[in-house]
Amino acid sequence: MIRYLFVPEVEPGRGSGHLVRCLELSRLLPASAFLIPAARQDELRRRYPQLADSRLFATLPRFATLPGGELPLVIFDRMQLDEAMVREVLPVAIPVAIDARGKGLRLVPLVVDLLPRLTSHTAWDAANRNAPEFLPQPEHRRPAAAGPLPANAKVLVSFGGEDAAGLGARLAARGHLARLLPKAEVSLLSGPLAERPAGLPAGWRPLEPVPCLREELHRYDLVITSFGLTAHEARSAGCRVLLCNPTTYHQRLAERAGFVSALKGVGTLAAFRKALARLEYLTADAPAINLTVKTGLPGLATWLQALPKTTPCACPGCRSIGNPVIARFPDQTYFSCQDCGLDYLHSFSIDATSYDESYFFTDYQKQYGKTYLDDFEHIKAMGQSRLDCLERLAGGRSLAAGLSRHRAQGASPNPRLPPAAGPSGPAESPLAGRRLLDVGCAYGPFLAAAAECGITACGTDISPGAVAHVHASLGFPAVAGDIRTLGVAELGGPFDIVSLWYVIEHFPDLDRVLARLSELLVPGGWLAMATPSGEGISARRDQIAFLRNSPADHFTIWNPSRVARLLSRYGLELRHVRVTGHHPERFPGVLGYRALGSLSAALSRRFGLGDTFELYAVKTADHHSEQN
Repeated sequence: MIRYLFVPEVEPGRGSGHLVRCLELSRLLPASAFLIPAARQDELRRRYPQLADSRLFATLPRFATLPGGELPLVIFDRMQLDEAMVREVLPVAIPVAIDARGKGLRLVPLVVDLLPRLTSHTAWDAANRNAPEFLPQPEHRRPAAAGPLPANAKVLVSFGGEDAAGLGARLAARGHLARLLPKAEVSLLSGPLAERPAGLPAGWRPLEPVPCLREELHRYDLVITSFGLTAHEARSAGCRVLLCNPTTYHQRLAERAGFVSALKGVGTLAAFRKALARLEYLTADAPAINLTVKTGLPGLATWLQALPKTTPCACPGCRSIGNPVIARFPDQTYFSCQDCGLDYLHSFSIDATSYDESYFFTDYQKQYGKTYLDDFEHIKAMGQSRLDCLERLAGGRSLAAGLSRHRAQGASPNPRLPPAAGPSGPAESPLAGRRLLDVGCAYGPFLAAAAECGITACGTDISPGAVAHVHASLGFPAVAGDIRTLGVAELGGPFDIVSLWYVIEHFPDLDRVLARLSELLVPGGWLAMATPSGEGISARRDQIAFLRNSPADHFTIWNPSRVARLLSRYGLELRHVRVTGHHPERFPGVLGYRALGSLSAALSRRFGLGDTFELYAVKTADHHSEQN
């Protein structure tokens, strides 16, 4: 059984820090294994004895079923991550990237940076979490010091496990240290994959690899290295740190993190002298990243273990994989499905929303200034408007929302809907006698509106308190429970109408829910629902802010222009979309001014820029998905 599969960077010329970190993490995470190309396995086992006891695979292994429906984590700790690697993992595991770069990140749900990165230019290239507190922390520290280095300073030169750029040998050959610190005791540490230098200057001595370098760093006054883990560990150990970076990219990273550098490579003698002078004014205990909590790799291991691992990395509506990231936040990543058009959330939050009485009273009042029951009549009036729309779509007479059950023959108030039909004078609602199930009925305002239409209405809600109120105060039949687990017969179905008002977005397993909704409808039955719009003015003005402010329990964001294809998968034919939630004040620039509110409102209605919408669809076929 494998719970954690590490895919470290082991390509020649790219250092060994990624592999070393994965080896340390694997000792903290049970049921770990490694994915390493076959051509590299023998050499790495020889150079890194810790790999001797690890399970190594050359190709993606077949994962066994984990308890509780959990999926394994595949942890990419690489300089470059390509899309092909991620696509191979997505059907069977959850990919996580640590300090990784490359286009493969656009498919990864969780990206963690322990080391700082340069400015991200795309949503997918940013990290969900910047976590320097997870950097390995040495237990041993030296006292803070300032001023010139001592004449007999102890200096460690270490350029990682490989030193592909040969910086150690170049620094020795240039003689900078001999000129500037002639009495210093210099130790050159060659990593497991690095070539040993043929000869060293006077005052230099070679060091063989040590099991845990960071616990030896406190012995040195000065550590000369390149940007990476050793630089951060040396600074945490209280050492002065001078960087010689192999590339301009590493140099820019070093500057961003506040390190002193001798520019690219080992630099000139003048640049080296200037860098050493700068170190005199730095105290070793004043790093660029100030941390109040330093948990190190054990903290990272604990965090990885606590992540929810039961949600596959697939679109909840059509189950397609390999969709691109459109936004990242600390515990959330949003994707856009290229197949069915949904935007959807992959959440790593361990806090679940509770739909108890506080949801309808305390939480509702905070958002709207009144409790749900105080708002009952207003919500009921919106329900009457929705029933009016549904009536006209069914080809009968319209209801005068909130005033009468009947309407004389005439023009429709909504030009996108057909006019009311039939002889002049009062007519019975064409919905009368039909059976309706309101999913997420709450305290029953839509049930009350439907009953006034002559509809036989019943509801279901996961809140027992809400269902009890519907029974006791309104007299409607209702069932407490989850529609995903309640059977059709338990709910009293099938039905002529199934409604969900701002409910559908709360289901992480949307495919299962849509299949159940189709099953609950008779042939020719109507699905009516409302949900936030991903094409409204708020999303169009600033999609990142819109997604950041989206409630944590909204797992899908629907786009009105793209819903038809998704519904058709479940035997539902879209008949009408009504855009609602028009907010002129949310328009950018002068259009958001109150004085231009009428113009902005007209534009919002003309171009469908409301922040919510309703859809009405008819069941035309039984649902036969690929999954069922």
